[in-house]
Amino acid sequence: MRAGLGCLFTAVLSLGYVASTPAAQPGPGATQAFEPFKHIGGVVPGVTRRSAVLTAFGKPEKTEVTEKRKLAGKEFGGDTWLEYGSQGVSVLITKENSGQADPVIDSIMVEAPYGGRSPNGLSIGMPWKKALEILKRDYHLDSDLDGSMNFAEKPGGKPDLQVWFENDKLTRVKLFPR
Repeated sequence: MRAGLGCLFTAVLSLGYVASTPAAQPGPGATQAFEPFKHIGGVVPGVTRRSAVLTAFGKPEKTEVTEKRKLAGKEFGGDTWLEYGSQGVSVLITKENSGQADPVIDSIMVEAPYGGRSPNGLSIGMPWKKALEILKRDYHLDSDLDGSMNFAEKPGGKPDLQVWFENDKLTRVKLFPR
């Protein structure tokens, strides 16, 4: 997972995880299911709090704060990524929320080895042609960026789903808060 990336699927994590369970293993209530624009494994961006992520996944394998920098007079960085690399999950807490005792997470991102599948058939590692067919059939393309695409649930809606393709495969999905 890359802390410098600013993109993923909006997710919901099951809350049945025991905090003492090692981070590399999802808790008994955790799920690998995800539903675009709603949740990934039970975590809902903009709704789920850090404590629920910790309950679901345990202690992060890595916690990284992005480097602060200025660009065109605007300050960027200072966001916190909770990374669960062995599960293929990363969770973002923005700098605006990171000072809170139990901040709401901003977004969630999945990549290999995450094994979840959406109800419409999206999964990490699937051929890009099939993934793009599903995405364009069920969602609305907002922007086609260098290396990634943003989708909205409704025409003219907020693009809160981002996907990446590499080597003709769907490699990463990020959900943003709704």
